[in-house]
Amino acid sequence: WLARPALEDLTADVHTGTGERRTVELADGSEMLLNARSTADIQFDTQRRVVRLREGELLVKIARDSSRPFFIQTDQARLHAYGNRLLLREREGQGHVVALSGALEINGQNGQRVPFDAGQEVSYDRFRFGQVQARSSGAPAWTDGLTQLRDRPLEEVIDASRPFPQGLLLLYPPA
Repeated sequence: WLARPALEDLTADVHTGTGERRTVELADGSEMLLNARSTADIQFDTQRRVVRLREGELLVKIARDSSRPFFIQTDQARLHAYGNRLLLREREGQGHVVALSGALEINGQNGQRVPFDAGQEVSYDRFRFGQVQARSSGAPAWTDGLTQLRDRPLEEVIDASRPFPQGLLLLYPPA
């Protein structure tokens, strides 16, 4: 029963299981890569393009379309992508977004609005945004099947491994 996806996951337009990554080409030519245990809905029309990340993590390469803005909606925030590559993770009410190329604007439920540029990232939850920081080098490591965390509490390491099958976790001391 633990390996079976939840009914909510099965009703999503796109979903991935434990240990699965999936690339989806969107109708506008954009490309979305979903990490393990992620779910998303896609809602494109003639005026806007919206991806709703229900849970999980995605990397999106956004096709240019000057007539339709690109948004990503989550339970905690709404992102407006002005650039063409971004990384977004939202699990259990905690979010993190990285502008890999191009600018982003993130809007919270409380009306807070935070713009930031390529090479920057911010963490958030339902109530507030953290400080905009320079991008950490390990942020997109999962796209290559890796999890890279440095100087993070063990709790974060364990949480990062939850979407993957049971296995061996190797921890290396700092060089």
